[in-house]
Amino acid sequence: MDKRAHQNAHDSYVVDSGGLTMRGIKVTDPSVAVRLYYANITLDKADINELFGRADDPMSSSTLWKLRNQVKQFLLDNPGHQKHNPTHYGVNTAAAFAAWGLDIEDLERRHKKLMANKFVRPEATT
Repeated sequence: MDKRAHQNAHDSYVVDSGGLTMRGIKVTDPSVAVRLYYANITLDKADINELFGRADDPMSSSTLWKLRNQVKQFLLDNPGHQKHNPTHYGVNTAAAFAAWGLDIEDLERRHKKLMANKFVRPEATT
């Protein structure tokens, strides 16, 4: 098994945006996604790792660059979207969610359902 396959062997989801496919990218907690979306104008490396549940096992720099490049390509393909180009330090949150196919309304709905069914403590989302 090559290094890249081994690195992603424990992952099961695929984000496919703009023809670029990467294994193992999934939002593990809608509460975190909603908090990051509304709290941050840009997402840095730590935020992206937290968003995809990788805070304890951070993504490689190459995976982070691929995600950043997805946002850059999304902005090129969608000129009407906010013009915040990715920087070395982060990517625009709204553009990143759109580029990665993350629907904030769906994540909010899931978060509310989790809260209503007491699967998430309110203080865990702050």
